[in-house]
Amino acid sequence: LGMAELTRVGGGRSLTKRLYVRGNSAPSAETAFFNLLRDLARFARHNPGKIIVAELAPPLMALAAGAYKQAFDETAKRFRIEINEYSGAAHEYRLAASR
Repeated sequence: LGMAELTRVGGGRSLTKRLYVRGNSAPSAETAFFNLLRDLARFARHNPGKIIVAELAPPLMALAAGAYKQAFDETAKRFRIEINEYSGAAHEYRLAASR
């Protein structure tokens, strides 16, 4: 019938283990940043027309202004976002709706 099945043996660490810091259950700053982008979109859908206040830990602020600035700016264009910094752990952020 011309059908074939291919299988592959996984040789490395899983994607989940690659994205999380070794020996710690906390996500890396990059993983937390992409979780933030996903949560911003979800939060905006549930709070239409409101300003979203995002409080980011310093490592996430650095990613939003540096390596992933374009991704963050595109998200900010879609939603009304106000950004503040707070002294949380590397992977922490808070979202709230205002006005």
